[in-house]
Amino acid sequence: LGKKVLGVLPRAPTASGTMAPRRKAALSPPAAKRLKTYPYYGGVWEALQLAELPEACRQMLIACIEPCLGVPVDEREPLQHSIINKIGECVESVRARFQAAEDAASAKVKESERAQGELDAKISAAESVLAEAHADTTEKRKKVAEATAAVHTARTVLQGKENSLRDCDEASSDAATKLAGMHKAIAEHFKPLAQGEGEDGAGEAHLAALLPLLSDTGVDASFMNALPSACAKPPAVRSGFDNLALEHLGRALAERAAALQAVVDGGAPGAQERVAAIAEARAAVERATAFEAACVEEHAAAEAWEEEAFDAVDSANTAFIAHVPEHRRIWNARLDAEVAHENFVALCLKQFEALRDARSGKIADAEPCCDAETRADAAPRAEAAAAATVVFEAAPCLPGSTLQGCGGPGPGWISPAPT
Repeated sequence: LGKKVLGVLPRAPTASGTMAPRRKAALSPPAAKRLKTYPYYGGVWEALQLAELPEACRQMLIACIEPCLGVPVDEREPLQHSIINKIGECVESVRARFQAAEDAASAKVKESERAQGELDAKISAAESVLAEAHADTTEKRKKVAEATAAVHTARTVLQGKENSLRDCDEASSDAATKLAGMHKAIAEHFKPLAQGEGEDGAGEAHLAALLPLLSDTGVDASFMNALPSACAKPPAVRSGFDNLALEHLGRALAERAAALQAVVDGGAPGAQERVAAIAEARAAVERATAFEAACVEEHAAAEAWEEEAFDAVDSANTAFIAHVPEHRRIWNARLDAEVAHENFVALCLKQFEALRDARSGKIADAEPCCDAETRADAAPRAEAAAAATVVFEAAPCLPGSTLQGCGGPGPGWISPAPT
């Protein structure tokens, strides 16, 4: 059986029962080596190529593929079953490595998704802080505007009070100046004129000095017309109307002096109140200015916080974007591992199981590499995974096969087994 399994038949016995003698072959140049082909066992052959075996054991099992799996299960010898079990262990070990690689890739995807979630959470937190900082900056900017308006109002009030004080001071000073001039005119000109003192012609000079003071005294026009002639006469020759005109002039000058005195006397207490009001207005300006400065400082701090929050959002986004290629690579690696595992199961494991369990009359009808249902199920998955390196076609020969024209597998038809 061992010789049968290895594909070597024993010599047939002769008619006498003895073994026929060997004939020496004529010496001839050695023929070129032909690669042994296995038309319907490509999946099993590829699985053994991926198995972790000593090369001698691998070649031995490959040589046993057709002599063992090519025999129906109900016609196999115990040694064939033993060899098939060993091949099955090798196929299962490769499948386990594909499964382990897929599990490891899935774990990396989960870890990458967790890291991506953390980065996304950092972006959300940074954006929340940025929104809060922006709202605070807006509020502080509004306070600065209000404080600036308050300073402008306070300065306007102060300017008004200072202008009022200046106007009142000017009016009081003007009244005091006019009052002094009025007193001097009454003493130096009206009294001598009324009493007739001085030389002849002095009355006209006194009247000329008093006339500038009479513009706003309200003296009657008839008296004003009579004054020049009355002032030119000595008191003894003046008529009753002349004396009445002079009397009216003196009363008008006295009333004007009293009015000026009232302005001067009334300006002092009002001036004190206005000075106090100005002091209060200046204090209000100082308070408003200090508040404005504080608001400006708070606004500057808010702007710095907003800028810092913006930088944090930018950094979080940069970190997230930087992680995207790595996450895509890990995701594609998981997809590659998943597709490679699925295709190994579909193209290698299922073929081995089909050949292992085939009974009489079913092996010859088997499809090359795998059954039609397996191919139909594996092809869409291979097309959906562009990153996978699996190449599968329904043709008997797989592309790139070293077993040309026989339907056997070759390098590159399935991803290398993970180490």
